[in-house]
Amino acid sequence: MRIGVDVGGTFTDLIVVSDGGFSLHKVPSTPADPGAAILQGVSELGIDLHNLALFAHGTTITTNAVIQRKGSRAGLLTTKGFRDVLQIRRTTRGRLYDFQWDPPAELVPRQWRREVPERTNASGAVTRHPDLARAVAEVRDLVEAGVDALAICFLNAYLNIENERAVRDAVHAAFPDLPIYISAEILPEWREFERTSTTCVSAYVGPVLSEYVHALETELADRGYRYDLMVMLSNGGLARAASATAQPGYTLVSGPAAGVVAQVALAETTGLRNLIGMDIGGTSTDISLIYDGEPYLKSEFELEFGTAVSYPIIDIDSIGAGGGTIAWLDPGGLLHSGPRSAGAQPGPVCMQLGGTEPTVTDANVVLHRLNPAFLLGGRIPISEAAAREAVGALGGRVRLDAVLMAQGILTLTTSNIVHAIRQRTIARGLDPREFALVAYGGAGPLHGVEVAAELGIPTVLVPRFPGLTSAMGLLFADVRHDLLATVLREATDVSADHVGHVYADLAEQGRTRMLAEDIPEDRMAFLYAAGLRYVGQTHELTVPLPGPYSSEMHEHLSLLLRDVHLREFGHAPDGAEPVEIVNVRVACLGRMERPPFDAIRVGPEPVPCERRTVWLHREWVETHVYERDTLRAEVRLRGPAIVEQLDSTTVIPPGWLCAVDQVGNLLITRM
Repeated sequence: MRIGVDVGGTFTDLIVVSDGGFSLHKVPSTPADPGAAILQGVSELGIDLHNLALFAHGTTITTNAVIQRKGSRAGLLTTKGFRDVLQIRRTTRGRLYDFQWDPPAELVPRQWRREVPERTNASGAVTRHPDLARAVAEVRDLVEAGVDALAICFLNAYLNIENERAVRDAVHAAFPDLPIYISAEILPEWREFERTSTTCVSAYVGPVLSEYVHALETELADRGYRYDLMVMLSNGGLARAASATAQPGYTLVSGPAAGVVAQVALAETTGLRNLIGMDIGGTSTDISLIYDGEPYLKSEFELEFGTAVSYPIIDIDSIGAGGGTIAWLDPGGLLHSGPRSAGAQPGPVCMQLGGTEPTVTDANVVLHRLNPAFLLGGRIPISEAAAREAVGALGGRVRLDAVLMAQGILTLTTSNIVHAIRQRTIARGLDPREFALVAYGGAGPLHGVEVAAELGIPTVLVPRFPGLTSAMGLLFADVRHDLLATVLREATDVSADHVGHVYADLAEQGRTRMLAEDIPEDRMAFLYAAGLRYVGQTHELTVPLPGPYSSEMHEHLSLLLRDVHLREFGHAPDGAEPVEIVNVRVACLGRMERPPFDAIRVGPEPVPCERRTVWLHREWVETHVYERDTLRAEVRLRGPAIVEQLDSTTVIPPGWLCAVDQVGNLLITRM
């Protein structure tokens, strides 16, 4: 028995796989204490944790800590003269022509950033050992000022850890309970701002994550769970809780990353190799890409302007467009949707939990696209009258009735999502018509077909459990450790043997870690990549390698880079331009056993559970409503139709055809 738990902004999703198949459950999230909803869901499922072999968890706690500025009071020790690296950032502006704009404040304010006389040169040689007494005195002053976590980031420490380690040991001896994060362990990579920012983010969110994970692990152990809690990382892999808390920045896109892992499994099952993921939850929409069966990765994630984390991370963009997104009018009467959200508390008006402002969910209820009586299979009663009153009050300000205002809210929400997808595809030179749209999350299938129609996407794929797709992805993820080393040499100035030895050393480090985690060697796999750029460029591209580094690869780095450069930018040099190796990367995987997608039986045509008048294509249409559990393999439904299930609702407008495949996915295409 294995369980995947994904904590979202509105609901906490639990999915259990055992010999008896899948069991699903959703409970309202508890933002003040996310673990409370998890434990409530486990109790309601009646799981005997003594029999549980895997507990995999996706969390947004670190992301929320940064966005809401509820992290630790972090301090920074840095090399003398480099106190303001965080404030200088990259010397760019978030709003180029707005001279009144002020950037967001740094996570570590200037009064908590202190300098230490020390120096490591650009070759990695220590030219000045740190003043340990000065360092301890500075930290003592910070602790007295209220600092409860410390980042240490010295110049060129990625080449030589000696000075950072010496200061850490001295500070730890004086303050044994103070969490300390050093850049040479957090991110042994060049570029001072990125390394400093990543280390400071780790210090800012690390204690929050550690406290949360420790409390959850303790509670699970008290209830009988015998193994390590596994946490989803932003790179799409799982890590033991101890590893995750040691590198807390890796968890910043934990929940959405699990959804992308599930999409990779769907690509393998359906044969649809190019997918656009559209995960619409309670507070946001997450957009991702699968190209030829593999997710797009990026080497950096910017939480907000000037706060960057430089880790390998699944490329996901989020916009404020979820079920709880609040609709509002500006002083000129222009309609807006988001980015504010009602979230789980107080929630949409229709749930009558205290929300007073109309949301996207309320608009769907008014138009009868959502069941006007209940959600979650009847567990959550809702009030259509309350939703209509709130939406109507907003519409009354611009002389629109509740129906037309609800239509406007949904049209605007669709437009915002379409714009985000265009930025991820057309702006990159990718044609969305060559992709299928995976509509998941609690609200994804409600809007999937309309988004696809706007973009010319031919197929919409709705997974069997769309509202729990991210939780499902946790059960398909492998253990993963991403390791890197900086080279920063032209390929002609370094030998293939030298680069190969660097790769071999990283792979051995990964093998040692996985052996310590009881992963057998026959379940280990290693993926190789290189950060390459043409000589004269400022930034590198991550280029996947077909296997362990070889002399042949070394000779053809220009061709390998050319393919990626062409895909990313639409152009590349024609000849064999000189290439610089910026860094080398090894992804060390511990392959986990994946649950199968159970086939469903072929059966008769389903019988609608009701007929409902639904607002579709700007008119009321008599629509058949089906229960998802009654749909068998090879069944076809012609729109207009609505498919309801515990975790989501799928809208099939007129002119679209829905087919059920062998494992229960819905494939919706234009007739």
